[in-house]
Amino acid sequence: DDELLALCNVAINNVGSIVRLTRQNISTGSCWFVECNSIETARTLLSTLRDCPEIFFQIEFRLNYC
Repeated sequence: DDELLALCNVAINNVGSIVRLTRQNISTGSCWFVECNSIETARTLLSTLRDCPEIFFQIEFRLNYC
C-alpha cells in the first residue's frame, strides 16, 4: 500500500530504508509486516509511530536472523 509505505518512509527520518511491505491474513484479520534494512531503522520507525497520538496501530517488533 503506497500510503503505508509513504508514512513509514517519513517516520524513519532518513535513518535507513523500508525493504518490504507484506500484507498477511491472520486469525484476527489482516495485517501488514514492515521489513526495515536495519535494527536502527526499525527502532526509529517504532519510536516515531508510537509517539504520534493521532495514529492508531498495533505495533510489534520482531527480530529475524537468517
